[in-house]
Amino acid sequence: KAIIVYESVWQHTRMIAETLAEGLGQNGIDVRVYKLSATSKALIMKELLDSRAILVGSGCYNNTIAEEVAGFMDKLTSLRLSDKYFGTFGSYGWNKMATCRMQERVSCLKLADSGINININYAPTEDDLNEIYHSAAELAKLIKDEDQTN
Repeated sequence: KAIIVYESVWQHTRMIAETLAEGLGQNGIDVRVYKLSATSKALIMKELLDSRAILVGSGCYNNTIAEEVAGFMDKLTSLRLSDKYFGTFGSYGWNKMATCRMQERVSCLKLADSGINININYAPTEDDLNEIYHSAAELAKLIKDEDQTN
């Protein structure tokens, strides 16, 4: 299972989240997508327990990540997770620091690199969405290959 959490004002980050979910789901991974401001944090934390991957998305808000994402990242750090793939994604206008800030917040954890670190300037193009889909399909393959060896 993979969990995708995000916050999006102009819907560009939502588009990325949905494309990641398609790429994972259509390649055999049970995937759950949550907009942080519209979902119980307790539900998301429960879902994290048996997930193999966590993908977190935020647009860039005043040169940093969305407040809801910052709170989620703090909670994620306090859980001391170590057996999961982690990735970030987001869209930005003039400053692409959001994904860097998310990566910084979990750098103390022993999370595996999912290969997902997506920064899109404004709205994703069709080419961007195709590339995002294929990145998610690659992550699905990693998860399934690992599960078969365990």
